[in-house]
Amino acid sequence: MLEEELATLLDYANLRLAWDRVRQNGGCAGTDGQTLSQFHHNLQANLWSLRIEIESGSYVPRPLLAVVASEPGRRDRMLAIPSVRDRVLQTAVAQYLTPILEAEFEDCSYGYRPGRSVDAAVRSVMRYRDRGYRWVVDADITHYFDEIDHPSLLLELSRFVGDHGIMKLIGDWLRTPIQYGQTLWSPIRGVPQGSPISPLLSNLYLDWFDEQLLEKGQRLVRFADDFLVLCKTRDAAEDALELTEDLLQALDLRLNENKSRIVHFDEGFRFLGVNFLRTLVMKADRPAAAPQKAALPVPAWDSPPPLPGPWEPPAFDLSLPAEDTAAEAGQAPEQETTHPPGVMPGPLLHTLYVSEQGSRLSRDGESFCIHDEGELIRRIPARRLDQIMIFGNVQLTTPFITDCLRRGIPITLLTANGRFHGCIDTLDARNTELQRLQFHCADDPDISLKIAREIVTAKIRNSRVVLGRYARKRSLLPFDRAVAELSRLLDGLAMAPSLESVRGFEGMAANHYFGAWREALGERWGFSGRKKRPPPDPINVLLSFGYTLLFQNFFSFIRARGLNTHVGFLHREHSGHPALASDLMEEFRAPLVDAVVLALLFNEQLQPGDFETEPGGACLMSDSARRAFIRAIETKMSSRLIHPEGSGKIDYRRCLDLQVQRLAAVIRNPSLPYRPFVVR
Repeated sequence: MLEEELATLLDYANLRLAWDRVRQNGGCAGTDGQTLSQFHHNLQANLWSLRIEIESGSYVPRPLLAVVASEPGRRDRMLAIPSVRDRVLQTAVAQYLTPILEAEFEDCSYGYRPGRSVDAAVRSVMRYRDRGYRWVVDADITHYFDEIDHPSLLLELSRFVGDHGIMKLIGDWLRTPIQYGQTLWSPIRGVPQGSPISPLLSNLYLDWFDEQLLEKGQRLVRFADDFLVLCKTRDAAEDALELTEDLLQALDLRLNENKSRIVHFDEGFRFLGVNFLRTLVMKADRPAAAPQKAALPVPAWDSPPPLPGPWEPPAFDLSLPAEDTAAEAGQAPEQETTHPPGVMPGPLLHTLYVSEQGSRLSRDGESFCIHDEGELIRRIPARRLDQIMIFGNVQLTTPFITDCLRRGIPITLLTANGRFHGCIDTLDARNTELQRLQFHCADDPDISLKIAREIVTAKIRNSRVVLGRYARKRSLLPFDRAVAELSRLLDGLAMAPSLESVRGFEGMAANHYFGAWREALGERWGFSGRKKRPPPDPINVLLSFGYTLLFQNFFSFIRARGLNTHVGFLHREHSGHPALASDLMEEFRAPLVDAVVLALLFNEQLQPGDFETEPGGACLMSDSARRAFIRAIETKMSSRLIHPEGSGKIDYRRCLDLQVQRLAAVIRNPSLPYRPFVVR
């Protein structure tokens, strides 16, 4: 029996998408002689065969085909090419692992990552140059891809991958024999250049290196094994070079002495094929590559789709409590407060959010100070804070941490992308007590019914609002009829006597709601109703993807606020299901995800041609459609609205966080009513 993670990535739709990427990248056959066209000739059987081999334990990767790649002016590179079938399976694993590992990678890393490029790395170098960082450690790692230590890499990977089947596959791929002519040898170090999984693993191996440099205040720009550390003085650059050598030595790697040096922008240097000289940036001329004997495949994960992590960081740098006492007292401000650039009020006006990379927090008397580049940005009275949330590389001084502990102010640590690391807090069992109360409330039928009824009421009301807006703007009779039916169901829901009854009303509402979608949109888009596994049409694909993004946002906030993600009130509990995240997202499905989907469809920003239906019935969206949808969701998440309960003008992400806090307040005091999020 496959573990859940491995079963997910071996799903036919994921394997089919992996095949599409392998075919798009092209390349020659492996040591087994099977070409892309031959694999495609019996595609469905070949993909199912891969899954069966994994399930039965009979899968063995074919030896890698060694090919020498030559370019004028550069040393020859040995590419190790997997067979087509192994490239497909490695790409499927890479598709699954990318969003997990991307949440951990640092912003200074640009190579082989979704949405990042050489141009973005060059722009980062220019920004540091313009801020006065004109001394550069121009560095290169000696034979980096060949020297990666297998046990260290697998140990690091095991921090994020709990599935033993996936770990075994990757271990087997690292040790796969390489064939060059009649010679066959098994590597004991390194990752094979030419394998789809290698770019992801190579970035993972250097992630600790990135973190250590950033934590010590260095300005780093890295593209695979080429990197720059930018400094303001030569002395600082010499210190950075020494630190870099020490960190690489800890990873059993060495700097390439022939290619690593300290240089000033006035002298000029070359990085990623671009010449930098004073304020000039010029594309370097490079001789055309010599023709190869056989078509060489580029790494099959050169440009993966922009799949998100748990959630993207807010589009602000620092989020500080508002200054006015009226807001502190919970009163709605008469007009929107003007804040400094990069500053927005927290959802309850008592949370400090810090996401400016490289900034530093310190204590000065009774105040907390935020510095960037040594300059004081903001001073906040410590007594006005209840919670501090740190995103990514932010330095905290020991006196600052000590004062937070003394005052009982928890510091939540997340990656820059919002993945939860942990919490700096006093050992007062605060979260244990909250979760004990959460379990007690979930076991109480009356409390669960009260909370579940409010959640479903809000879901139906918000669905009605979204339909009503489009009914008015576009004169859609199906939406008008559904609005009336949802109103009728709300009257009955208020008297629902049990959880089963509440779930029944939710199901009836969904039938009317998506029935209206079917009448208004179905003929062109092939939408016959809400279906999930697998989504059979473009609308279901968009809904499922959007709900996944929403779910991941809630999951992070629930963990950050100390609640148990798996103990809910509306959804049934079962092993491995974070029921509470599923509960809280119900209120936001219509105004956040459904509204975005309708806008994209009615405004014709997406077309049926952006999707493809597979023989097995699964529907897949194109890369361009996925990118457009993610952009639209992120724009919606970052948009600001006047909160329905008069909490001022805040973005949607803070609305999510606020709902988690509201539920926590009810858990602490069940006599309080749970106030759901309802749009008007």
